[in-house]
Amino acid sequence: MSLWWERGTDDTEIGVGVFHCPTCFADRRYGLTFVDDEQTPGVSRQVAECLACGTQVRLGAVDRSPTSDHFPTRMRAAARALAGALLAAGDAAAAPARAAAIELVETFSGTELSSAELDDDIRAHDREVRLVGELQLLAGILRPEAKQYLLRFALLLTTAAGPMTHEQGRLFRLAAEVLAVPAEVIERAAELAGVELAGGALTLPTDGGRRRFRWLRRRRPH
Repeated sequence: MSLWWERGTDDTEIGVGVFHCPTCFADRRYGLTFVDDEQTPGVSRQVAECLACGTQVRLGAVDRSPTSDHFPTRMRAAARALAGALLAAGDAAAAPARAAAIELVETFSGTELSSAELDDDIRAHDREVRLVGELQLLAGILRPEAKQYLLRFALLLTTAAGPMTHEQGRLFRLAAEVLAVPAEVIERAAELAGVELAGGALTLPTDGGRRRFRWLRRRRPH
């Protein structure tokens, strides 16, 4: 079993294809079925139904849900998009920040990242679009501890060369929202990254609504 996702298939059922079920947290066979369209009475729409647990998802979500075979590629792309966007929003030339960005990608994806590749990610014109798109692909698949791990390294990056900038804070908040990360996970990520809550307000999603945090900065050793 992977730290990031659980992989498995149900070979006793024959379905149309295989997708990563957001309820099973595993690769499952699915079949196609029709359900009533809630927005258009009297009209039915086709959905994919997990043959293991019965979870129903839109067909478009199946196409956006990579199976385990594609996870390494998607994880690397998401890590690069996050690191590039955060670094570009701060001091992209600072050696500590660049080292933290490379560490984020290499640790999370298990693959090496060159300085030239990092520069390409920083210069990309569609950084935010890439960030949202790549994280959306993983939002319903990554286990909570994997999201915590990713955001921990993101915090280390944003505080490596000084206080988190306003734009870095916005992008960090965006990443947390796209990943649907609860506030408790953010708190734990901050604790593991060695940052404290200080300064202005940072709003992040939580199960009971929205909780207000303060801007994050690295703790100073005593």
